[in-house]
Amino acid sequence: MSVRSCFSFASVGSDSLVRAQSFVNVHRDELRQLIETAESLQIEPMLEVCVVKVATMIKDHTEEEVDEAFGISGDLTPEEEEKVYAENPWLKELAAAQ
Repeated sequence: MSVRSCFSFASVGSDSLVRAQSFVNVHRDELRQLIETAESLQIEPMLEVCVVKVATMIKDHTEEEVDEAFGISGDLTPEEEEKVYAENPWLKELAAAQ
């Protein structure tokens, strides 16, 4: 379904925001599939519409609510956290500022 949706989106284009948004009015599991497929097929407009949809879904929710809604469990291990900071040094500065 997600590959077909991405190709349908690509053929329609992202000219109409309303039409583009209709492609992402799906359950979060299908939305995740759409994001993965759009990313692997490099359909940037579809990926952007999906990311905006996710942003609206998490807006004004607590971290716990987002974790529950998206089935996110557990924090990073110290090793995983160290790897993330090593790959993204700017995150340490951001974390220190908060």
